[in-house]
Amino acid sequence: MTNAPTPSHVPFHRLITKTIHAISRGDFEASRELFKHTVPGKQQEDITEFAEALGLMSVKLEAREMQLQETIDELERKNKALNRSLSIRGEFGFLFVSFSFLIGIYTLMIGLMADQDLFLYGVIHDHKEII
Repeated sequence: MTNAPTPSHVPFHRLITKTIHAISRGDFEASRELFKHTVPGKQQEDITEFAEALGLMSVKLEAREMQLQETIDELERKNKALNRSLSIRGEFGFLFVSFSFLIGIYTLMIGLMADQDLFLYGVIHDHKEII
């Protein structure tokens, strides 16, 4: 995936330009070529320092990108867990309301049956007194 040319046959400024473009596309392997220019005494001191700085920047950028991706993955997992929790909560709420409604109907029916029993007891009792 690395498109950066080797430093042996390309001028340093072109290597830097190609490397920067590759890094901007997310090809962090391209910065590995820069570390060949960080050997003291092999290049001019300013080129060595620049290659070190750009290479270090690339490594830090790659680490931040990896950290960001891990954070995104964690947020996606938490979002799925939250959605499952909300779904369960909604189902529990529906069951609770349904159960409460059924208890209310049951209580009403018991009350009506008790009133009817009292009414029937009174009618039968009244008929016995008449007879």
